[in-house]
Formats: sequence, C-alpha cells, structure tokens
Amino acid sequence: MHSFPLDDTNRGCKVIKDNYRSFVLVATIFMATVASAQGQTQAEKAVSPPPPVTKTKEKEAIPLLANVGFGLSQYTLKEAYPDRDGLIFGTELSIAVVAEKPVLERFKDKVPPKFRKAASHLGEVSVTSMWVPQTLYIQPLNDHREAYGATWGIVPKIGLGPSVFQLVVSGGVILTYLYHRDDRFPKDDQAVHFIRPGLRGGLGFQVGLGRYLQFEGGVKGDIYSSQEFYQKQEPWNFTGVYGMVHFRVPFSVEAAL
Repeated sequence: MHSFPLDDTNRGCKVIKDNYRSFVLVATIFMATVASAQGQTQAEKAVSPPPPVTKTKEKEAIPLLANVGFGLSQYTLKEAYPDRDGLIFGTELSIAVVAEKPVLERFKDKVPPKFRKAASHLGEVSVTSMWVPQTLYIQPLNDHREAYGATWGIVPKIGLGPSVFQLVVSGGVILTYLYHRDDRFPKDDQAVHFIRPGLRGGLGFQVGLGRYLQFEGGVKGDIYSSQEFYQKQEPWNFTGVYGMVHFRVPFSVEAAL
C-alpha cells in the first residue's frame, strides 16, 4: 500500500483552508455590496419628491340678471311697398342673461390684453336665447294686407355708458319666416311665404328706471338674400322702429374661471 509523506498532506490541507477562507471573504464582500446597493436604492426612493399635485380651480359665484322684455315694433318692406302700405306691425321679445359692469370689471383679466381698453367702456353685455323669437309679426287683415311670422336669432347686445342711460348696439345672425297676403292681386298670387337667413343690426338707447326695470327704444335693420315677392319685386331688407320694457331678476351661477 502506497503512503504519502506527512509534509505533503499538511501542505495540501493548508491550501484547502486558505482557499476556503478566500471564498468566504469574497462571498462576504459580495453580499455586503448587494445589501449596500439595495439600501441605497430604498433610501433614494424614500427621499424622492412626490409627484406634483394638479390644483383644481375653485368655483365662485357670478352674479347675473335674468332679463324678460317685450314691446311693440313697426317694420317696412321698402322694396315691395315704397309707400306706407309696406308697414308690418310686430311684437318684440327678449329672454336674455345680462352681465353688469361690476361683473365685467371683476373678470377683465380674462379678456385678451388688446381688447381690455375697449371692454372697459362696456356698461353691460346681454346674450339672448335663440329659441325665443326676437320678433313676432302680427298684422291682421287691414287695407288689403295681412302678415304673420317670426324672426329667430342669436343677437348679442352691449350697452355703452352708465346704467342710468346707455347707448345700445346689437348685431347677429337671424332666420325669418313671414306669411304675407295682399288681396289686391289675383287670388292665386295673393300669398307669399318669405323664409330667409340674414343679419340683424340695431342701434338705440336704454334708460334705467332702477336696476330691475329698463326702457329701451331704437331702430333695427335686417338684411336677407332676396326672394321674389309680387310682380318680380325682390325685398332684401326690413327696417323698423321699436320700443320695449325690460324686467330683470338677479341670480347667480357657479363657475371655475
């Protein structure tokens, strides 16, 4: 049986021990490095700032006025009737929301800078409802003629000056239907159905009889694409005068502006 020298055996054991110690040392350093890296990552997560919070604008109450107005008007079809036969009587209606000067001043920073100077001269701004007719034409049969119809539209109105006395300017798009009959023509040609889109402009004045009661008067003009009337006539504009009384009720709405 072969035998190894004792010195060689001791030398081999020593090498194995040294290698084992080196392995333990390397493993310990590796584990410490991994633990340190994990701790640093967790620390970075802990100190990283939270995501930004988006602030929502708070709603605020905006005081407005609900306006209900009515009055009488008189329009003329100049192209069809150069004389007084062209008069058509009507009723003016107004269902609108009104923003007064204090409200306009409060939100003047929302107006583009180049328009702020002009907006500072506004006394109030009124926006009407498109579902309520601006004008009802009511002309019972009189002196051979009768007419019935209505004009709808979106016609904003602004007031210039103090609330006691304002210059009123209005303008917008409209749609008019008018049934007109003249019994002086042959029976088959007496009735005309006028229906056209157009533009309406107005200029008048408004007198304040208190905050909740206003009187308005002025002139209005409508422009349409022409339509054949009687004897090849093609009226394309209605002009008239009007007078109205407005009753106003305060209310408020909440909005984030």
